[in-house]
Parts: sequence; C-alpha cells; structure tokens
Amino acid sequence: MSFFQKMASKILPPAAAKHLAETATAAVQATLARKNIPHTNTVINPTTHYTSGQHHHVGGQAWNVISGPEKGGQRAFMMVQNLGYQLNKFLTGGVGHRVGNSNALVPYQPKSTALTVRNDSNAPGKFPKL
Repeated sequence: MSFFQKMASKILPPAAAKHLAETATAAVQATLARKNIPHTNTVINPTTHYTSGQHHHVGGQAWNVISGPEKGGQRAFMMVQNLGYQLNKFLTGGVGHRVGNSNALVPYQPKSTALTVRNDSNAPGKFPKL
C-alpha cells in the first residue's frame, strides 16, 4: 500500500475524495467529481502526516484548482495553480472536512499602485476641495 493510499484511508472519504490527489491532473478530476464545484478547491498530494488533537495535519505538494462558470452543463475552464509545499488541517471527526476556506469564493483584491504620504495631514491647505 502506497503512502498516498494510507493517507487517504486515514482521512474520512468525503474529504479525501475532494482534497487529496497524487498529480495536478488527478486534482482537476477530484474537483470535477464534486457534487457542488467551488470556485477554488485546494488539493494536496500528502507526503507527511501527523495527528494532533481533533486534526490531521497533512503536508505535501498542493494545487488550487480554479473553475470557471458553467456553460451548457460543462465548465468553461479549469485552471491549476501550483502552491508548492503546503500544510493542511483536516478534522478527525464528523465528515472530515479540510479546515480552511478552500470551499469559499476568493475575493479579488487589487494591489495598490500608488501611495500618498502627507506630513501635515491635519493642515487644511494640504487637501484639495471636494
């Protein structure tokens, strides 16, 4: 039995099927197999594991699988973002979900391109009239 199979057997099947895969291609297939496909799904290839309290801590190569909108019953696109080595937490009880926001929408936050520094910020002449 490979290490991947041992890890998948320790984490409850619903979470393992959604969040564990050995390759980027398998990560996309695991995401597409979900009943409700989230915008971003984090999938990990487990290479390390330890249990602490109510959590499994699983480390390994991780990918974010990002899915586009659905058109005609199929996804418009699927994109894989390589995250490098990550450490993820899974609950040991219940349905064993991954702890974190892998099922939440990722809000777009534009990077700031300019910064204004004012020395006398309370001086009325430093601000333009509205």
